[in-house]
Amino acid sequence: LREMNVPLISWWVDDPFCFPGLVRHFDIFDLVFMFDYQCIVNLATHGVKHVMYLPCACDQATYYPQSINQSDYPSFNCTVGFIAMYYPGRATLLSQMKGLDVGLWGGGWEVAKELHELPSGTWRGQRISAADTAKVYNLARICPNVHHPQTRLGGLNTRTFEIPAAGGFELVDNVPGLEDHFDVGREIVSYSSPGNFRELVDYYLAHQYEREKISERGHARVMRDHTYVRRLETILK
Repeated sequence: LREMNVPLISWWVDDPFCFPGLVRHFDIFDLVFMFDYQCIVNLATHGVKHVMYLPCACDQATYYPQSINQSDYPSFNCTVGFIAMYYPGRATLLSQMKGLDVGLWGGGWEVAKELHELPSGTWRGQRISAADTAKVYNLARICPNVHHPQTRLGGLNTRTFEIPAAGGFELVDNVPGLEDHFDVGREIVSYSSPGNFRELVDYYLAHQYEREKISERGHARVMRDHTYVRRLETILK
């Protein structure tokens, strides 16, 4: 490829230091894009200079608002649609969902004691396709999002963009850098603690109009700024 004068680009949406030994291979690339600003700082300490920030994105061909009849998808129908692999921080959030109609999808939850505090049938599958995930985001009234600890500064996961792309109402942990990508409070809602999460859930379940307007504004923002088309335009530029 180098003999053909083809630029070599790598775009990382995980912390490279979670994969020991791979950082030394970054020299083969002309430019490396990182999803989190802190990764750029850490790479610089290892002598990797040709790095730029590029956040995650969403596929608008998969995640988009849909007119779905709830009766056609009874297993996807829920008040709170929580799609996530198990991590202790996510399980802590689950403990705040007592008394709610929760649908949970994702691997590893069998070890979570918090799950057993909720009704049987809450955990509805270890795996769910992207197309079905989009249906859940359309049907649920609240869609939680809890980031992995590798997110430190601006490293928003793909779910941050996919939920509003599908027209869902996202309630996300208040990670640093969120405000650089969304107008927090108008396009997306963030919580500061598990207790605050439940307060916001109760509030927005009782205020449908506000919830729907935030979802509409969040969808518009993602379509404008956070699709793969926008990211590839940045890379090509």
